Amino acid sequence: MKSKIILALVVATLVNIASGKSSKEFDTKPYADVELNILKITLDDYKNKKIAFEGLYSGLLLAFPQVLVKNGKSDKKYFALNMQPLNLPVIVKKSGDFKDTIPKIQKNKYVKVYGKVREFRQKNKKGRVISYYLELDHIVVLDKKVPPKTLDEKINKLIDKKARKKIKNRRR
Repeated sequence: MKSKIILALVVATLVNIASGKSSKEFDTKPYADVELNILKITLDDYKNKKIAFEGLYSGLLLAFPQVLVKNGKSDKKYFALNMQPLNLPVIVKKSGDFKDTIPKIQKNKYVKVYGKVREFRQKNKKGRVISYYLELDHIVVLDKKVPPKTLDEKINKLIDKKARKKIKNRRR
């Protein structure tokens, strides 16, 4: 009887590890849900506050901006997620569960991120000023579909196809 209970506990633990879920669930209560269009305008109001927002994950930043490096956030120790259409770097240490899960997230997927808005100690002296970043606490991949391409992109693609057909026909 004891061996069956122990076996059941081991199997349950392995299922939790395989699914990437820890035994305790993430508490979303302290995080204020913020719309992206509001966050763009009122980012200063959320300094040092816990927020959550949904956005399109478009991959990892491969070249860290100089302002991140000056603040001690190098690509050796941190991941920087590129979220669209927001100019707010989402940064997380390459440790624990994040070390394995972040690289596995597919590009162009909607995600919901939870974290604390932090201010940089130093400002970027060139052109664009990045003054805040989000220190990631939790990320959830959503089941939303990416919106279809704009009409201009569809027309350009169609024009390209027709042009390629004409070129092929001329070669014959």
